[in-house]
Amino acid sequence: MSRLLADPDFVEANARFNTVEVINDFVPSSRTAHADAKAARRELFRDPQVRRVTVEFVGTGYAIVAERYATFTADELAELTASDVDGYAALLALYARFLAKIESNANRYGSTKDVDGPGAVFDHDDAHQEQVVALLEVLAAEADDRPFAARFSSRARTVGYEARKFATPYTVPGKTVLRVQSAIRDAKGDLSAAAAALAESQGDRNGISADRFGAVVDAIQPGRRVDIDDETTRNIDDPNALSALAGVLSGFDDERLDEAWSLLSDREQDVLTAHLGLDGEEPMTHLDVARVLGISRPTVTRAASSGLAILRSAMSR
Repeated sequence: MSRLLADPDFVEANARFNTVEVINDFVPSSRTAHADAKAARRELFRDPQVRRVTVEFVGTGYAIVAERYATFTADELAELTASDVDGYAALLALYARFLAKIESNANRYGSTKDVDGPGAVFDHDDAHQEQVVALLEVLAAEADDRPFAARFSSRARTVGYEARKFATPYTVPGKTVLRVQSAIRDAKGDLSAAAAALAESQGDRNGISADRFGAVVDAIQPGRRVDIDDETTRNIDDPNALSALAGVLSGFDDERLDEAWSLLSDREQDVLTAHLGLDGEEPMTHLDVARVLGISRPTVTRAASSGLAILRSAMSR
């Protein structure tokens, strides 16, 4: 950003096409002065050329200062970008005009609070870059009857939707995770073959579309938070726990898994085997496991939780 602001072409284009004039107004003190000042501010902002309005009480009334682009409108700049002579300069000026809005949106859309969390997938720089792409897409699209600023704002909102999609953890049904892992195991790790096999089975209850398969595989990659939200499976928020679980389900030849499994109690092994279908049978709900093993459902839940914790700890060493 700092390099751009210091770029001579950018500075020249901004000075040439984005000349600003200052408008001063004053609302003297009265019983309705505050309301009148707010109304004056709203009226000024109805002008699409106005970029900033400040209202300040100065003792005898409200001073209103507005900054307004005095030359080209955004629509005129958009048309000028197609010019062979001034196209590049007009594009830089148009970007400069929307820069404050782009940065404001990037601060809201980009999530950088937790660099290890799902928000890191779409950060401030990504949000800024995607809005620049949106600006270019609006320029390339056929114009409609809306002002350019309105068309850009509409397109920029989709960047916000995309950011929220990345920043929100996936919610994956537990049975779907099991089916995907089983298909990958049967295909010996070949994702394309696993996806094709599940897609061919869409006619029955075990089928999964290729798009959904890809979303699940993407969701369970380490570093992405995944919520397993299904009555058959407890929620797993820890990617490390999910990685351990994925290794068990996929039957990977890993000595650490054998060692970790041997650390489980007989009850923990029985519960996880029945619950996850590790013996080749249909995975069971916690309630069904409790009925089969003759123990209470809370006991099943505790055994599953402690077993996964042991696997997670062993796999993270």
